[in-house]
Amino acid sequence: MDRIFYFDNSATTKPCQEAVNAMVEAAECFGNPSSLHKLGINAENILKSARKTIAASLGCEDKNIYFTSGGTESNNIAILGTAFRKKSIGTHVITTRTEHPSVLNAFEHLASLGWTVSYLDVDKNGIISLDQLRSLMTPKTTLVSIAHVNNEIGSLQPIEQAGAIIAKASPRCSFHVDCVQSYMKIPLNLKRAQVSLASISAHKVHGFKGTGALYVANGVNVDNVNYGGGQERGLRSGTENVAGIAAFAAAVTADRQKIAKGGFEHLRSMHSILHDAIAERDNITVMCDREHSAPHIISISAKNVRGEVLLHALENKGFYVSTGSACSSHKQNISHVLKATGTSPEVASGVIRISTSFDNTEDEVRALVAELDNTISELERYSQK
Repeated sequence: MDRIFYFDNSATTKPCQEAVNAMVEAAECFGNPSSLHKLGINAENILKSARKTIAASLGCEDKNIYFTSGGTESNNIAILGTAFRKKSIGTHVITTRTEHPSVLNAFEHLASLGWTVSYLDVDKNGIISLDQLRSLMTPKTTLVSIAHVNNEIGSLQPIEQAGAIIAKASPRCSFHVDCVQSYMKIPLNLKRAQVSLASISAHKVHGFKGTGALYVANGVNVDNVNYGGGQERGLRSGTENVAGIAAFAAAVTADRQKIAKGGFEHLRSMHSILHDAIAERDNITVMCDREHSAPHIISISAKNVRGEVLLHALENKGFYVSTGSACSSHKQNISHVLKATGTSPEVASGVIRISTSFDNTEDEVRALVAELDNTISELERYSQK
């Protein structure tokens, strides 16, 4: 098998050459950015430059960006740090039933410490009810956390409308948005959406694993949740991953160039090809319809075919997909996301996730559609014997 067709970009992306080059170059500048000598200052300058790049991509100031080890740490700092800082104001917090485990587990921890946690329900497409959000808000609500795009089925949440509701109902409430799956794929004006905190991750945008960032809006205060040397202006102690951060910035720059050349439209076009092809088949269920889905994720379930079996059958043909979220794919139970959307166990057991990037081509998508047809037919014949 010579050629690989990679459609698991929501799990991780292939590092782009620009990121690889930036990492190698930054690795030569091995000084600690907290050191006062020349090598340390050179490393610090790399961080400053990268911070400007990430800030520009989010339409914010350099001071709003704090580097972390990835999306999980960014989510934990945002959620726990906000809850601890605002405990004297109130201990009511809100999230959804379909969040990433790094969010749900952080809220469970808060509940164990005495916070009251409310969970937003979702419809069959994984979309929250804005009316329910409005009804749950109180003057004591200090934090709402909603993912922009669901990592398993691609549900695209109405973040701007949610932000307006939160700001009106409780001006002192912080609004955290997990943008790990939407960053560099879907435009989001953080200021217009009145977002207080936003999490992003390098390895979802063709950077390397182990690097991320947290956006903190002007005037938003967050307690640090780890203790050390006071790096990242005291919010995230620990020596910064200079090479990884340099690669992150290089990847973002490369992605922005692709976006300027029609990258968003390219993602939507590939999404349409997939949806159009699947809509013609009565033996495939789509987990989130195209009107409510991000343009780079489509989760499907083939009738009478287990997702894991289909995944490995496609892998043998050179096509790489995922069964739901890579963060929980080794677990045997039905995912909490599919339970929340009311998906039956029979359908849930057959779900695979297809996720594209700017690097995929329309020809690759058409090849995947053809191979899906062949492989599902083969597996159905085998299961009927």
